[in-house]
Amino acid sequence: MLPSYIYAPIGAPRGSAPDSNEKARFTVFFGSNAEGEEHPVFIIIKCSSKGADLSKTRVVQSLHGEKGFTKADGWTLRHWEQTLRLPVKVDVAGKKKKEKQVKEVTFKRPYLVHTDRHVITCQHKAWMDSAGVCMMLDTMLGPYLLASRLADSDPDGGDATSRRRAMQLEQGFDQMLGHGTDIGPVMYVWDNCGAHNTEVVGVWASKWKIMFKNLPPNMTDILQVMDLIINAVVKSRVRRDRALGMLDDFTAFKAEVMQAREKQEPIPQFVVDPGTVASGILTVLRCWQEDLHRDTIVKSTADCFQKVGLAPISTRVNSDGSVTNFYVNYTGHEATNKACMRAVDALRPLAEQLPFPDVVSATGAEGAR
Repeated sequence: MLPSYIYAPIGAPRGSAPDSNEKARFTVFFGSNAEGEEHPVFIIIKCSSKGADLSKTRVVQSLHGEKGFTKADGWTLRHWEQTLRLPVKVDVAGKKKKEKQVKEVTFKRPYLVHTDRHVITCQHKAWMDSAGVCMMLDTMLGPYLLASRLADSDPDGGDATSRRRAMQLEQGFDQMLGHGTDIGPVMYVWDNCGAHNTEVVGVWASKWKIMFKNLPPNMTDILQVMDLIINAVVKSRVRRDRALGMLDDFTAFKAEVMQAREKQEPIPQFVVDPGTVASGILTVLRCWQEDLHRDTIVKSTADCFQKVGLAPISTRVNSDGSVTNFYVNYTGHEATNKACMRAVDALRPLAEQLPFPDVVSATGAEGAR
């Protein structure tokens, strides 16, 4: 492990980070249930179009032609289209400023879906909006949870995770979407971003029998399981792959320098590949496949659910057949203990009503190669 701090003499030249591709930005939504099992990721890449109709944008289709995102790699190009009732700014006669009015807007967005149920779509800021939340429910989260329900209820027994993945491969998208009423209930805990709290998102979530619940402001680093466990793993993988990529670039550069010296030619300039959206997404997917499914990470995630008070540490069956769950109160930050306890106490009665482990924690992480 590298040191966190490096001390250098006064006046010594300082290192600088290599240039990166600032346009190669995307957002990734991770989520895990209370047993530490990660659900597929929902990825949003940047596009130039700003309207509701993104069907003619080329970024997703172009990505589908790159290595690692083709049909042979397990990706299929689809289009999502839904009409949603959302507040829209409109011109009002006699007023200079636009006012918000609720209107029906038809959204059209292309997306890639993988056999593991990962989804890649686009938005002009590469960020989540209300339409994006509804799309995530329809294309990734809803079908995944349905597959989980069907797999867990399989009377033949066996490994539920293996059955779930097999079912995701076998079931067509339209078949999965048609069974939305068979899911639930699931409590989905995330931050209080404005796009998570619109009326249309609540309506769409209820269709899939999912309850979205927000953590209080400024508490994601205290109570958000994904921020406490998963983000560090993902960032570590991104930095490691970035460093290995730079090493490969430098190794190739070294060979070019040696050849230039032999031929007595000018020494070439060392340039680091700034990376692309495709390379960054492939790094995230490798992390999901190789790192987030390690037993140690799964256990740490499940333990974190218990330590922040969202999952019981033990369960007792009473003489009358009722069940009593025992929780711990989060004590990681003394200055915010009372606020943390109030936040978790507000969510716990809802969690008590759900069959363990149907409490899901999720977060969005902005990334760049």
